[in-house]
Amino acid sequence: RTNNVRINFIQGDLFNTCHLQPPTYDLIVCNPPYIPTSEIDRLQPEISYEPRIALDGGRDGLNFYERIIRDAPSYLKKKGLLIMEMGINQGEGVENLLKNSGNFEIIEIVKDYSNIDRVMVSRRIGSV
Repeated sequence: RTNNVRINFIQGDLFNTCHLQPPTYDLIVCNPPYIPTSEIDRLQPEISYEPRIALDGGRDGLNFYERIIRDAPSYLKKKGLLIMEMGINQGEGVENLLKNSGNFEIIEIVKDYSNIDRVMVSRRIGSV
């Protein structure tokens, strides 16, 4: 209300939900599962309360990024932003997926308090 904007929060399995209306979104923000499968059983004890499905990003931790980057252009307006949290040492992999898609330009890579690349900010380009 303060900024006079309308925000809709949608819960679903990525883009598999009947509530999404393409291409009407200015912004997609996500924190997908990004832990490589082989590392899940070695995580710190305080992470053990999380369901495995919320952590497991597949063999290299990039499975969900591939799906998101493939499908997001259908839902984002031209110049819409895609902002994704990522795991340690995944910046290059996520960046390559974005560049190879031909649908996004990278705007910024935000580091966390430990100076680790943590958030990838990209913008939709093209006519897809």
